[in-house]
Amino acid sequence: MAHAHLDTLLSACHDHDGGEPSQALGRATADFLHCAANDVGILKAAAAALPNLTPDGAAWLAVVLGAAIERGHGVDHTQLQLS
Repeated sequence: MAHAHLDTLLSACHDHDGGEPSQALGRATADFLHCAANDVGILKAAAAALPNLTPDGAAWLAVVLGAAIERGHGVDHTQLQLS
């Protein structure tokens, strides 16, 4: 399943240089979190994309996934191996 909000976020993460987030990254993050509240499948897809990002982009996405989990979705939805 295609996730337009995830694709936008991944693109913005790819461009992230580790400093302050750009407006595009902030907007993409908010849109992704809103979508994730209604579609937990997007969390699994985002987690799967982590290895394909730059370190700065992966760090941002990891924080975003943490925020989604704090908002009510368990880490089990990402299917990350936490060992």
